[in-house]
Amino acid sequence: MTIKICANCGLKFLTEGKETVCGQICSNEVKAKNELPKCVICSKRFSRNSASQKTCSKKCSHELTKQNAARYRDKVRPPKQKTACERCNKVFLKKRKDQRFCCSRCFNQQYKRTVAVEPKPCVECGKVFQPRNEHNILCSKECRYINDKRRAYERGTIPRMPGTLQPKQCLVCKKTYQPKAGSQKYCGSTCNGLVHLKRNRSKLNHNRKLKCWICELEFKPKSSKSRAKFCSPECRAVYFNNKSKEKHKELEQEAKKQIEATEKWNDASIKSSELPSDSMFPEEILAFIKGGGQITQYINPVWVEGSKPSEYEEDFLTD
Repeated sequence: MTIKICANCGLKFLTEGKETVCGQICSNEVKAKNELPKCVICSKRFSRNSASQKTCSKKCSHELTKQNAARYRDKVRPPKQKTACERCNKVFLKKRKDQRFCCSRCFNQQYKRTVAVEPKPCVECGKVFQPRNEHNILCSKECRYINDKRRAYERGTIPRMPGTLQPKQCLVCKKTYQPKAGSQKYCGSTCNGLVHLKRNRSKLNHNRKLKCWICELEFKPKSSKSRAKFCSPECRAVYFNNKSKEKHKELEQEAKKQIEATEKWNDASIKSSELPSDSMFPEEILAFIKGGGQITQYINPVWVEGSKPSEYEEDFLTD
């Protein structure tokens, strides 16, 4: 018999085996502590990462959050009330306090229908008209324009109301018109275009003359500030044709020089398949010759255009 201390309650007890608790009660308490907890949602056993963990996964945690929110809404919010749709008279549960229709179809049908509104006078001109809806207070676009300008004038956005300037006389057709701005001088776009046309034509009345590059004849340009070089399109075409021919000749001469330089370089070289006696790398050169290669010795590289004599040129010269 040995005396041990209980792992659960801390009391001393006698035992002959390997028991660590004093009785059945302490044994059940130890098992309950060591047993894995169950998930609140799916009832699955899981190991906790913290003492407050109640679910086994993120999915169950999200479901628990939804259930808690639903319980809070049912507890705090008032119960849904039944009401009749204003369009089809169908009874439904309200989702909001201000809901008046059972569905979006009834909502659209309600606001797309024509509403019969009695005729009323226009706010701007006083003329009686038939409005399209209850909020329509102006009879036409003209009244809407004047009303907008009046409101802008009252706010201080524009300096004056349109139509308040005194009538003017057009400088071209001598017609009396109502100006829209203080700087307006002509009654419309027609008179304005005539004035600009005369102004542009006056630029052509000059005595300036230029000399053509091809025919060397004097000609009068279109304006006083023109930098024209040719008197006609034919002279311009002759100039650019001559220029392209000169460019073509330069390219041909350059190609001929390149061919001549290549021929001189090839003529100044001798190809041999013999191993030089004074070579520093005989094994490498011999392997190159056995592979089908040939050694090229340049007699006079200075013949090649653009080449410069090397300090080792004497080593490549042959007798």
